[in-house]
Amino acid sequence: MLACRDELTLVPSAVRSSDLKIAEIDGALVGVAQVTVKGDIAELDKLFVEPSRLRSGGGRALLDWAADMAHQAGAMILVIESDPNASGFYRRMGAVDDGVVPSGSIPGRFVPRLTLAL
Repeated sequence: MLACRDELTLVPSAVRSSDLKIAEIDGALVGVAQVTVKGDIAELDKLFVEPSRLRSGGGRALLDWAADMAHQAGAMILVIESDPNASGFYRRMGAVDDGVVPSGSIPGRFVPRLTLAL
C-alpha cells in the first residue's frame, strides 16, 4: 500500500477535474471512486475499498456509480487500469481485458487494462 500511496492520494486539482463518490456502510467510510470523462471515453481513476470491507457490496456500488455517471456524461467505454488482485472483480462486473499498462506506482510492473462497455 505504501508504494501506491501517491497514486491513491486525492489531490485538489484532480478532484476539480473529475467526479468523485464516497461509499459508506452504517456510517463507516468503506471506499472511494473517481472518474474522469473525456468525450466518449471515461477513465476509472480510482476505485478503492477498505480491505476489511471487501465483499461488502461497496466496490460494486462504486463501480455501478462510476459506470452510470460516465454513461450519463456521454462516455461509451470505461477504461480501468487495475491492480492485478482486483482484476477478477472487474471481470465479474463485465469488464474485458484490453492489454496491460505500466504501473503508476511500481517501476517495471505492468497491470491489467480492462474496458467496460457502457
